Amino acid sequence: RPSSSMSTFCRVPMSVESHCALRTSAAPRRRSARALTSARSSGVLHAGIHSPLGSLKSTLSCEGHFAARDFAKTHNVPVLECGMIITATYRDLPRLASRAKMFRSVTANAVALGIPHETLFPWRLKALEPHVHGVGGLFLPSVSSVNGTLLSAALLSEAVLNGAFALFGSRATRISFAKTRWRITTDFHETEADVIVNAAGLYADTIAALGGCSGYRLRYIR
Repeated sequence: RPSSSMSTFCRVPMSVESHCALRTSAAPRRRSARALTSARSSGVLHAGIHSPLGSLKSTLSCEGHFAARDFAKTHNVPVLECGMIITATYRDLPRLASRAKMFRSVTANAVALGIPHETLFPWRLKALEPHVHGVGGLFLPSVSSVNGTLLSAALLSEAVLNGAFALFGSRATRISFAKTRWRITTDFHETEADVIVNAAGLYADTIAALGGCSGYRLRYIR
């Protein structure tokens, strides 16, 4: 789960589904899908314009933004096509220069990525959001929001249909590499794999250490 954005989160399992010849397994320590960091997600399918252009996060968000929306619609997951407004309020006036730089950056990214957008003057902002008092903003009409719990359930069901299996409530206790394959031991199960994708969120450094990667450490920034 490279980011809290649902569009990035969605892109990875959808890619796994497309390679249905692979035998894929997941061993989450929680007892259901979307029980940790993603449970706090707003469900917004971000378009990827906030991240540096060309970065993996931007690429995954941009692709996943549309893929997740289409997937949700075809699997009866409610989609709220409300758009998104990025705005500068009057409280931002003391740091207007930095806000203006940010707006130029996200607008340039929107143009480069082909994301529909509209520059908002105060009167247009007022028409769209009467309760927002701002000096202007940027409107992204294609941004949507989904119910993350239902989307996660639909993704899991689709992955299982394509040959994946999930071992919920299985805490990884040992990870070792022998010859050409990984061996993962959990509380209740042991399995082997050619490749391990570490998607443990806040526990990613712990899982990395189990696999022998001791130099990886999470640094929390808010």
